[in-house]
Amino acid sequence: SRNGNDKTAQFPDIADAIGAWLRKVTAPLVIDGEIVGLDEEMRPAGFQRLQHRIHVTVPGFNSRKQILPPDQQPAAFIAFDLLRDGDDDLRNLPLTERRKRLEALFAKHKPPVSDLVRLTPQSAGDGNALMKLAREENWEGLMVKLARSPYRTAKRSPEWMKVKLTKQDEFVVVGWTDPGG
Repeated sequence: SRNGNDKTAQFPDIADAIGAWLRKVTAPLVIDGEIVGLDEEMRPAGFQRLQHRIHVTVPGFNSRKQILPPDQQPAAFIAFDLLRDGDDDLRNLPLTERRKRLEALFAKHKPPVSDLVRLTPQSAGDGNALMKLAREENWEGLMVKLARSPYRTAKRSPEWMKVKLTKQDEFVVVGWTDPGG
């Protein structure tokens, strides 16, 4: 996780799929991506779907929320950046170069379980078609990145912007009634 926590036990199906995918790759890789919950049509869904998977195999976890196994609440790893390829540290390269190498990795080594390991869609230049797809499929949002941007480890940068698409807000509702005795 971004906090350095091992998520293998919580997403064993994804760990197995990534292991099977990269079994033939002998050089070290660092891939940046995200685990997302999927809807009934195996499309990325909101974080709420992922919450039902977070503590699937954590011993002693006690929750009032129903914890769903992988076959009842599917999830996938979606790759969006390649930070190391063998001995090459790619973080200072522009996003366009890192993306080419990530796409080449996916082309050379196709994931055997494509529902569980995926390459994120990308739109270079005009992003209207991708934005339309994101809205039609109710994605939470999009990451908009400058094509020339390097990867800034553990830092937020104006070169990357998160565009949220969810139409919701949070409210606190407070009420009072006269005690009825």
